[in-house]
Amino acid sequence: MVGTLLVLPDHRVSSPSLAHPAERVVDASSYPQLCQRVRELMPQDLLPSGVRERLLDFLSNRFAVLPDVSSRIGQVGRTSTALSSGLATWVPAIGHESGLFVVEATAGSGKTQLALALMRQADRAGQRCAYVCFNRALADHMIGIAPPSAQIMTFHEACVEHARRCGTEPDWVQTMTGLLRAGGRAYLLGDPQQRIYWREDFELEHAVRIRCQENFRSPRKVVETLYRFKGQSAPAVILCEIDFGQVSDVERRKLFVGMTRAQVRLECVLSKRAARGLLAG
Repeated sequence: MVGTLLVLPDHRVSSPSLAHPAERVVDASSYPQLCQRVRELMPQDLLPSGVRERLLDFLSNRFAVLPDVSSRIGQVGRTSTALSSGLATWVPAIGHESGLFVVEATAGSGKTQLALALMRQADRAGQRCAYVCFNRALADHMIGIAPPSAQIMTFHEACVEHARRCGTEPDWVQTMTGLLRAGGRAYLLGDPQQRIYWREDFELEHAVRIRCQENFRSPRKVVETLYRFKGQSAPAVILCEIDFGQVSDVERRKLFVGMTRAQVRLECVLSKRAARGLLAG
């Protein structure tokens, strides 16, 4: 039985000096007779079932494939980044004499992309810039992707120690805007639906208020944890230990934050009373 055939469906062998035996070569001129050549070279006895199936698969150009999860995750990430780049494209083009901008945008709408675009813009212009947030894990995440010239810090790092030395509790908005130079800009990025930390509401006089409710990150359900992962995302998230007696606004916000961390898949593990509360609305 012949072990192999050299099949060249897109080429014609023009030279007789080929290391492979000529009778085992099938080029473009003889390719239409490939099946007949295989039959001629096969033994008269029946082939074992496994060998026969592989031969039929080859002649039928049939093969088995499995989805590549890592490739799909990469595609989701690239698509999400491309779709959510809208804020980063048009928000920096908005000008206002106050230099103050409040961006209220839902999870996955591109707030992180906007922040990175603004920091890169400042870096290219040789300007100092700072990214201030309330979440230590988010600050650590941003340190790894922001320009080296950007100062990444939590609000408490920047303000609390100084304010308490002066005997006062800091007003975070006024403290941050007070750091601006003349002609500087401040962008406050947030989402009322993700407010899981208690803090008083604020009004920023003369600020331009921008709203966006398009979520480009979570086309499907995904599960995750909350406080340490706020502002970040992952391909798959498991939101566990969901247990509450009443569905308050705070609980709804926590669920919203956790569920919108996901890019591909979400799973929720919750108690019966929590499930009843959610079903009851």
